[in-house]
Amino acid sequence: MLPSYEIASSNINLPYEKLNKTKAESNKKWIRTVAVFLVSTVILVATFLNVEYSLLTIFVIGIWILSIWYSVRVFIKGRAVYNAELKHAVVGALADNMLKFAKLPFESEQYEKYCHYEHDARISDEWIDASELFMLEDRRVAGEDYFEGKYGLTEFYMSELKITTKEIIDSEGYSSTGTKVAFNGVLFIADFKKDFTGLTVIETNYIKTNSAVGGFFAKMLQNEATTTSKRANHVIEFENAEFNRHFTVRTDNEMNARNILSPAFMQHLLDFCKSYPNPIMISFHHSYMFVAVWSHKNFIDSGLKKKHGEYDLRNVYEEMAVFFRIIEKFELNTKVWSEE
Repeated sequence: MLPSYEIASSNINLPYEKLNKTKAESNKKWIRTVAVFLVSTVILVATFLNVEYSLLTIFVIGIWILSIWYSVRVFIKGRAVYNAELKHAVVGALADNMLKFAKLPFESEQYEKYCHYEHDARISDEWIDASELFMLEDRRVAGEDYFEGKYGLTEFYMSELKITTKEIIDSEGYSSTGTKVAFNGVLFIADFKKDFTGLTVIETNYIKTNSAVGGFFAKMLQNEATTTSKRANHVIEFENAEFNRHFTVRTDNEMNARNILSPAFMQHLLDFCKSYPNPIMISFHHSYMFVAVWSHKNFIDSGLKKKHGEYDLRNVYEEMAVFFRIIEKFELNTKVWSEE
């Protein structure tokens, strides 16, 4: 079980002096850019009032637009540098403490509990390919907030990802190329301690209904919207009707899929879905469990908020705890497999 937030954050000291210095330097640059913008605005107004339309006015307008762009860029970059320093100082330490002070059942000398963090790194393309959850052409991947470590006997990897693809937009006979977001959220990877035969994929259903018509359209939408590998092309259902309403399961090895999805495992998955009600995709491949959770907010960054003038990392703790608890709730440290 993970420790409380108070225990996990007890020996973490925020480097306020360094952060304040970074903020002060950023503010100085911001003030200078605002001054340039104001001067260029005055010149622009004076030019319009005293000079007829000419190349000079076009030049002044260009300078004014450039000053706006530069001011916004300096402001965004200043915030990014500040947040990067803040995350580098505290997030890694908090994540490591969460695991270090955790209490797991059946702990032994083989159990290890640690976490490494890099704010400007992400899960590699090799891991993304191995998941077979994002089988897309012209895929572009961005990401940050990379974690890797070991919780008990289970190795894990995690980061925020934004995956986009190109799409052709037809409008009034004209075609243009746009960008479509295929995934925006967190990909969590955990060692499942069994080399799976084949590929099994679980996805949140788009329509949750008991009706035959609703079920038909749900499956149709699922097939059209999915980004996962078409290799898992056999849809299977289980005796658990609630699980069937919430999830679609596809596989190329039904025996292996049913071996993975025991009644207890399905209940854990339902509980996870109810406690963190975001759309999810899960695959079991190459002895790993890949969990992709959609999110409308920025992982970690959205939790870096001040409370009474001090940074309260409680929301950061809760964000990370959702994924660390996957190892606990799904009992990955004590998973026992049949050799059949």
